[in-house]
Amino acid sequence: MIDELDEALRELLVREIPISGGDVEISFDQPRREWSSRLSRPTINLFMHDVRENNKLRTQQPFFDTVITGDGASVSRNSFRIDVHYMITAWTTDPADEHRLLSRVLMAFLRHMELPDDLDDGTLSNDGQFAVLLKVSQYENVINPREMWAALDNEMRPSVDLIATISINPFEPLLVPLVTETQFGFGQVTGSQNRDQDGGYAVGTFSTSTYHTVAGVVRGVNLDERIAVEILEIAVPVTVYSNGSFVIERVREGDYTLVVWTAEGERSEHPISVPSDDGLIEVFAS
Repeated sequence: MIDELDEALRELLVREIPISGGDVEISFDQPRREWSSRLSRPTINLFMHDVRENNKLRTQQPFFDTVITGDGASVSRNSFRIDVHYMITAWTTDPADEHRLLSRVLMAFLRHMELPDDLDDGTLSNDGQFAVLLKVSQYENVINPREMWAALDNEMRPSVDLIATISINPFEPLLVPLVTETQFGFGQVTGSQNRDQDGGYAVGTFSTSTYHTVAGVVRGVNLDERIAVEILEIAVPVTVYSNGSFVIERVREGDYTLVVWTAEGERSEHPISVPSDDGLIEVFAS
């Protein structure tokens, strides 16, 4: 993934500076003394020296993202936002040319606070969920340049700092079946309560009541417009979602009439059973 970021940054610089005919080389090497001594033409070097999570961009939303599909749901973990730090240097024999190259690099990244969409196939942005952010010459964590160049065993040179923030999700989405029904029951004990021979309580009568929450979907309607769903026989809350799915809560077992209202005021009735033999209640409204 980082190698794809390298290639995207290379293409951005070639386009923006611009560079043609191989007049200037773009590399991603460690700028050690041995490397710089072998350079034979002007070079822009992007040295990646740090990779860490951007804690400020951690989402405050739920840890997992759920997308309802036709026959279930896709559950995926939220992406990690990763900062990739580059130290950009220019290498020429003339300091004026070096400063000119650095100026063009700086202007190129200042024109783009985000990586252009055509340079990312979705790998760096988690399929377009988050843009690839580019921050140039913004030192959040100041690095002592003397220590950096001493570690590289090379002479100190002017540099431009770049932070590219990419999105990484190492986990595959989990496909889970759609929950179409839940059942809730409670009971009441009546009559005498006496100890039985096993030491427990023997009760006279145990009555129960059971309520269901069922899910369904309305087919054959324009989902761009709002629809309403109700149960003709009883007043129970019916939640309708933008994809035509609905949820009926706290309803007893039995046969009912489902009424669908379209945005144009058209009304249709559909017999349903709770619980449904097929699990998901499907009605076709024309």
